Amino acid sequence: MVDADSDGWDDAWATKYPGVDASEPMADLNGDGMPAYLEMALGLDPFAKNPAPGTKLDARAKRLRAKIKGMERARARHAPWLNRGLRDDSGKPTTRAQRRAARQIALDDKLDEQRIKVAARQQRVDDFMRDYGDKLPEPLRNRRPADVVDGRPEWNSALNVRQADENFVLRHLWPGGIIGETAFPYNWDLTGSGRVLAMWDTGSVDASHEQFDPDGAGGAPSRVQNLDPGVAINDHATAVAAILVGAGDPSILEPGNINSPPGSIPFPEQGRGISYGSTLLAYDNDEDLFDMLLLLSNPTVDLRLSNHSYGTICGWQRPQGSFDWFWYGHLIHRLEGTREDYKLGAYRSESVDIDDLVHTAQTYLPVWASGNDSANLSGQAPEPDDHGPRNFSQISHTVFPLGFPAGTLLTSAEVSANSLERDDDGRDIGNPRDEFDTILPQACSKNVLTVSSRNARGPTDDGRIKPDLLADDDGSSAYLANSYGEITGSSFAAPVVTGGLNLILELWDQRRGITADSPLASTLKAIAIAGPGRKVGPTYEIGWGRFNAWTSAQLLHFDTEPEVLHSHQIIKETVMEDGDTIEFHILRDNTNENGGFQQNPPINNSGAPDFGNSIAVTLCWTDPAGSQAILGMIDDNTSRLVNDLDMTIEGPLPTTTLHEPWILDPENPSQAATTGDNDRDNVEQVLIPGDGSSFGIDGLYKVTIKLDPDQMALVGSQPVSIVIVGALAVDIPFRILAIDPTGVGGDYTIQWGSNVGATYGIERSSDLITWQSTSVDIVAIKEITSHVVQATPGANREFFRVIQLD
Repeated sequence: MVDADSDGWDDAWATKYPGVDASEPMADLNGDGMPAYLEMALGLDPFAKNPAPGTKLDARAKRLRAKIKGMERARARHAPWLNRGLRDDSGKPTTRAQRRAARQIALDDKLDEQRIKVAARQQRVDDFMRDYGDKLPEPLRNRRPADVVDGRPEWNSALNVRQADENFVLRHLWPGGIIGETAFPYNWDLTGSGRVLAMWDTGSVDASHEQFDPDGAGGAPSRVQNLDPGVAINDHATAVAAILVGAGDPSILEPGNINSPPGSIPFPEQGRGISYGSTLLAYDNDEDLFDMLLLLSNPTVDLRLSNHSYGTICGWQRPQGSFDWFWYGHLIHRLEGTREDYKLGAYRSESVDIDDLVHTAQTYLPVWASGNDSANLSGQAPEPDDHGPRNFSQISHTVFPLGFPAGTLLTSAEVSANSLERDDDGRDIGNPRDEFDTILPQACSKNVLTVSSRNARGPTDDGRIKPDLLADDDGSSAYLANSYGEITGSSFAAPVVTGGLNLILELWDQRRGITADSPLASTLKAIAIAGPGRKVGPTYEIGWGRFNAWTSAQLLHFDTEPEVLHSHQIIKETVMEDGDTIEFHILRDNTNENGGFQQNPPINNSGAPDFGNSIAVTLCWTDPAGSQAILGMIDDNTSRLVNDLDMTIEGPLPTTTLHEPWILDPENPSQAATTGDNDRDNVEQVLIPGDGSSFGIDGLYKVTIKLDPDQMALVGSQPVSIVIVGALAVDIPFRILAIDPTGVGGDYTIQWGSNVGATYGIERSSDLITWQSTSVDIVAIKEITSHVVQATPGANREFFRVIQLD
């Protein structure tokens, strides 16, 4: 930039467009709805009324592509000092390193807190087992509960059921990936190789299974490491592990073999696990939060994803090895005629702890199975492989004999007298919520990705949208001793998503470089939620739709394509401080059908999310932990949202049409989604409907994200993630616009054009040879960024430069 008269405007622009130097950069000088700076960035005259985007694109697209190539050359030329690990004046690490150090300290502190909780929990369980362990009914006798809450024991359980669903294919992310009989246009070669996944489950994995033999000859260590010694190996854990990292049979499923058998969970005797090249760290679910913190606080382990196919037993369940159904809810609720377990849909202590962990870790996303309680139907008959009577009328429906009053046992006579006819979990006769509200407590956490296989339904008690996604669960998987068996249930839907997201993380590292920052957990979650591309909004049955690793991966692919400059035009991460408002523009312009500056470059047949030629923007943030629900209270609907962010989109400019996010009505959960102010969820999505044409509605739109006006202040710094489908964020030329004295101590305010989500730093020099950092990392939240730099006392002269750090 050349600014000889120090008026804050590039002299070339001031010469070409006389008068701009007398105006504010974001002022609309011609009344056409486009700020002057934005118009010049697009090569338009800021004083003439410009046609709506889409009518004269070809020449503009050429200019933009030429500018992109020039900027790419400039980035390559300055790469040595762009990536050299800047330090501040005192030689201390810059903010990125400081953030990592602060994260490590916070995780260590949480680990110390969890140690205290573990000791207290173990004491409660020890006391209970001493007093009542030998009095428990079979098959729970001598089986330690996970916790004792209000004197009542609670167990975790695997989440498998005998119910099938449709198939979904992820094989097109692998080497030689295919879609039916059509070759996939991008060969990403994603296998998960060299990556680490973790899982917690109800036992250990059979690590000696042929599915985990890396060379097929038994000569190399298993790719599964069981890290809880002494825990018995388990069919369920082995099956989940095989879906995640099973090797499959390469002789049947070869790269590019279009005759390979289909399946959302690839049949291991025929196919592969989703992330079949990864190493898996396997834990028993006892004291899972402590294990997670221990692993995350280890600086040598880069853990970003984990799978959790278990949860607290709620409502009615028929334990493995038993033919009787037992009631695991609060007994007094049954005696009062209530037909609901208060734990279903509740934001309990485990939900609080999980949200706190993810909020502290920042880049770690647990994937949690929703449970299968919507499948626990009162008319459910035994399966053919069950032992016992085949007549449904002969099945015992037993109220679980614990907990009235707290910590006491009922006699056999009392159990019989209080046995009630078994109904459906989630049943609330005469209420629109009937057969809804069946999500397990861990899966009710705000910051996890909750996966269902249509066997559990939201809302949570506070009305949030759960599950987040649907995945299919029908297939076959590894069992003990190199055997295989049929599997279904949300236990086996969750690892489909975990494995698929691990491949997306592999693509992230391929495209952004292994030295780049890991995506925020909220970014990975937003990419997954944007992938299904639903035009009708979310539901409490399937969340935001069916998980689609293929389309989610393409969002990352297009965000890092050289032709799109990888400048945060589709996927954005930024951070809000109290009082901040995030603002940026997105442009949909499809005149140039074969490339250039259009929605997401040609995607008609390459699997981008199908929003029906509409624009969809997804906002997600990892929210601080909320307050715990009142113990024992049914449907405590207190909001658990801490930072209530609101996203709206205005346009197409110059119209002032306001587009709001999807919302659901928790009191009428079967009703279709509408739009309005979402004050419950830490995920929001705004969809701007297309007009039914081939390319939808063209135009410039303004995205605004701010704190809800009813909230007094933002709690802490809030990182946010944004994913755009059907349009591109406008690429703002990176140039200094002004360097103005503040009038205080010789300080200066530097202002520059910036892409929202990009990170910038400011350096100073006295000789234009040696440069030092002057500031913390600055993450842009608007298209014009300002920052005050302090002048060095006594310096005769100083030079400043702004650099883009990513």
